[in-house]
Amino acid sequence: MKKSSPSNLGTSTKKMLDEEVEEVLSVNDCDEIDMFEMEDEFDYEIECDNFLQNAKFIPSSARTSGALTIVNNKNSKRVVLSKKVLTMLGQPRAIKFAIDEKLKTLILMFDDNEDGFTYVLKAVKGKEPSIIYCSDFVNQLTQLWDLNFENRSSVTLGKIEQENYRGETYVVITQ
Repeated sequence: MKKSSPSNLGTSTKKMLDEEVEEVLSVNDCDEIDMFEMEDEFDYEIECDNFLQNAKFIPSSARTSGALTIVNNKNSKRVVLSKKVLTMLGQPRAIKFAIDEKLKTLILMFDDNEDGFTYVLKAVKGKEPSIIYCSDFVNQLTQLWDLNFENRSSVTLGKIEQENYRGETYVVITQ
């Protein structure tokens, strides 16, 4: 089979291709960007010598600055405590929590007694225990802080304060 080349194309086919190319070019004329014209819009150039002089690096702790992450979707409801909270509580295996609705605060404390108020923390493979699987807890926090999970399944939030009362260490978390 013989391949077609521009010289082998018929005159009418060539004319049709030329018209299509012309049509595409005329449509793209409006969208064309001239990089040299854009350079004139900038008032400055970045000098290699002082490129990082005024740059501010963001600490990695800014990524996970919340006290906890609440996951609330149809497949799972859980609360994941941050490393900072766990450290303040002394790396507990179980906790108790209380909610103050008036102050909109969550109060956590270390607890190794297994009574009706203790929540055992679960671990993800190879990590320290930090997860509370309890739909009631998730529902209470969602209501307490008026959280909306319509367009997302999790939210990280919370400001942390460490308090001592009668020799016990508590972590107080506010939205």
